[in-house]
Order: sequence, then structure tokens, then C-alpha cells
Amino acid sequence: MSVFLQAVTDRVSTRKGKWATLVIWLILTGLLGTFAPNAKEYEVSSIDSLPDDAPSVIAQNKLDEYFEGNDGIPAILVFQSSDELQLEDLTAFIHEIEQADINGLKEVIPLAALPLQAIDSFFSEDRTTALYSACRGPARPN
Repeated sequence: MSVFLQAVTDRVSTRKGKWATLVIWLILTGLLGTFAPNAKEYEVSSIDSLPDDAPSVIAQNKLDEYFEGNDGIPAILVFQSSDELQLEDLTAFIHEIEQADINGLKEVIPLAALPLQAIDSFFSEDRTTALYSACRGPARPN
């Protein structure tokens, strides 16, 4: 094996050998670039390759359902208390927000439309903090 490598390196290291190597590499690169398959043929959209029951697909479907045609900015509302928050507390907060007609707040996910399991996921482990999704829109002029 070393005899073969020595013969190749002896030929390539000459003045003619370096130019021959360069020309061969350029020809090979051109041929492969022309005849090799394009990477676009093997491209797969990441969301299309997921099964319909994947959590991210389900979440995207819910976003599309509740915020369809919405070009607003997603917002996360954080509610925190020194005491343990109850579902009734979160429901009251969300109801007040919906009724307040806050400038710049476009939509709030209807709490009544969500399953209890989803609502429980809004609370922290110690239930002193709750996160809730909303959608910001353009602010109204004063």
C-alpha cells in the first residue's frame, strides 16, 4: 500500500502533476454538479413529515382554529400570586381581560373551549403562576 501511495504522491507533486490533478478535480466537480441529483429533490417540509397526532401539529391546528386569518403577534400573559392560584382565579382574570377591551389586545383564547387537561398545563407545579396565550394586534390611535 505504501508503494502505491508513494507512486501517486511522486506523480502529483511534480509541476505537471499538480496541474493534471487540478484539471481532473475541476472536470470531476463539473460532471458531478451537472449529473448528480439536486438536493431540492430530497427536501422534506418538517411539519408535513410529522404524524397528525404529534403535539406540535395539534398545537398548530389549535392556533389556526382559534386565531384563523390572524396576523397579530402572539402574547403570553403571566399571572402570579404568593398563594396557590385556582382555576376560578384564572377564569376570572381571563373574563376581566375579555371584558376590559384592552387597547392592543386583539384576541384571547376562549377558556371554556379548552379541555381541563389543557387548562391544567397553564399552571406551574406549585400553582402560584399561570401562563395564558393571547394575540396582540395593532394599538388603536388615542
